[in-house]
Amino acid sequence: MRNHLVGLALCLVATTALAESLEMGLATGRSTGTYYQFGQDISRLVAKDQIQLKVLESQGSVENLLALWDRRSIQLAITQSDVLFFMAELGDEQTKRVVNEFRVVLPLYLEEAHLLAHSDITQLSDLAGKRVAIGDPGSGTAMSSEIFLKVNGIQPSAVIAVGGKPAIAALKAGEIDALFYVAGAPVRLLEEGISAEDGLHLVPVMSDELSKLYGPPETIPAGTYAWQSEPVQTVAIEAALMTLSYPEESADCVAVGRVSQAISDRLDWLREKGHEKWASVDLGREVAEGNRSACSAIY
Repeated sequence: MRNHLVGLALCLVATTALAESLEMGLATGRSTGTYYQFGQDISRLVAKDQIQLKVLESQGSVENLLALWDRRSIQLAITQSDVLFFMAELGDEQTKRVVNEFRVVLPLYLEEAHLLAHSDITQLSDLAGKRVAIGDPGSGTAMSSEIFLKVNGIQPSAVIAVGGKPAIAALKAGEIDALFYVAGAPVRLLEEGISAEDGLHLVPVMSDELSKLYGPPETIPAGTYAWQSEPVQTVAIEAALMTLSYPEESADCVAVGRVSQAISDRLDWLREKGHEKWASVDLGREVAEGNRSACSAIY
C-alpha cells in the first residue's frame, strides 16, 4: 500500500509539473509572413499558461511538415492544405505514408494567392513566356505556384525558385516579370516592401481549372495594400495548425491539447491583440474526421 501511495504521489507531482511549465516548438514561415505573426501571437497567448512556445522561422509549409516529422522538439506546424494534397497525390509511397501521419489541430484561415507583376501582365495566362518567381524551395508558395501553372497549362520562359525580399528586389530590378506569394492578406512583406512608385500591381489568380480544385475565388479588397487601388479576385487556400498522430496518453498529445484549448478559449483575445487575419479564423470550418487530431481540444 505504501509503495502504491508513493507511486501515486510521484504521478501527481509529474502531472502538476507538466501543467505548470512546458516547452514546445511551432514551425511557421518567414518573419515577414502571416504564419510567423500567427506563431508569435499564439506564443504570447500560451505564455499566460506557462507554456514556452518557441516560434521557428522557416521557408514555409513543406519545410514545416518535414520539421514536424523529423524534429522531436517541434510538436506543431502551420501549413497550407494543398501541400498535403500535392504530397499525397504526387509523392512516392514513403511520402504518402508520412502524409497519413499528419493531423489537423485547428483549422485557421484562408490564404490568398498574390501574383505581383509589372503592368503588361493582367491575367494568369500572360505568364506564358515570362520569367516567374514561384517561391523558395520547401515553401507552400512554391508548391501552389506549380499547381497554378500546371493545371492551366502555362509555360513560363523561366521558373525561378526564389521568394520573399530577394524576389521583390528582382521584380523591381526587371530581372523577373512576376512573382507568386501565398499568404493571408495583409502580408507585411507586401505592405513594407512595395510602394506605388514601383509600378507593380496584383494580378487575378483565377480560372475554371483552379475553381475545380480550390472552389470559388476570394477577393483581396481594394486598399488592402496602400499601393493597391482595385479589388482583386484570387484563389484562397486553407491554412491549418497541424501536428502528428500522437497517442492520446502521450505528453506531446497533452501539450498539443493545452495549446489548442488556449486558442479556442481565448480566440477573442487573439482577434483583438493579434494579426488582422485572426478575425477570419473559423474553428468550426469543416475538417474530415480522419484528418482530425485526437489531441485537439475541439475534436
